[in-house]
Amino acid sequence: MIPEQFRQFMQDLKHATETGKARWETSLINGYTCEKEEFSFGIWHKRHEHNGMDVIGFTVSAPSGRTRFLVEGSDADFGDMSDIYAAASAAANRFPERLKNLFRA
Repeated sequence: MIPEQFRQFMQDLKHATETGKARWETSLINGYTCEKEEFSFGIWHKRHEHNGMDVIGFTVSAPSGRTRFLVEGSDADFGDMSDIYAAASAAANRFPERLKNLFRA
């Protein structure tokens, strides 16, 4: 589940990603990272080997500390987290810019 304290922030982050205000890069953990002011965000996706369930993880770090949460495929928030992960993935790979004029003649 997305913790209640992070619900609005996650929607704001998705919007910032879609509008280019949040810039994502690929990371070494098979996910994506975003640096903004003193904060570092990370998002990743994996499938548990033991139960086959998809999981999306999110981390926020600042000089004062770090926290993370996981959203499993069976959680009600999984669709929202999947949308955020997809937006971060597309932004990190620069697909919106690269595909913008692909089919325009």
